[in-house]
Amino acid sequence: MIFTDIIHSKFIVETTYKIFIQTGSLQKDINIDDANFYIIIYGENDQTKKMYLKSDKTNSFNKDEKTEFEFTTSDVGKVSVI
Repeated sequence: MIFTDIIHSKFIVETTYKIFIQTGSLQKDINIDDANFYIIIYGENDQTKKMYLKSDKTNSFNKDEKTEFEFTTSDVGKVSVI
């Protein structure tokens, strides 16, 4: 008995994106517990899902702060918009 099944598979390539957020000097401080910020990266091949900006730093979104976020997700190709 011979079975011929064609299985369509898509290879998912993952990559790591580093995002740096620099807040301005004129903004008000934001309580990190109240913050619900996210990004979506759009590329030439795909887009990511919502990636929430969570940090161990309690002052990530205070004025004059620079915070690095790192995400490992599917490769979207050449990034066009964040």
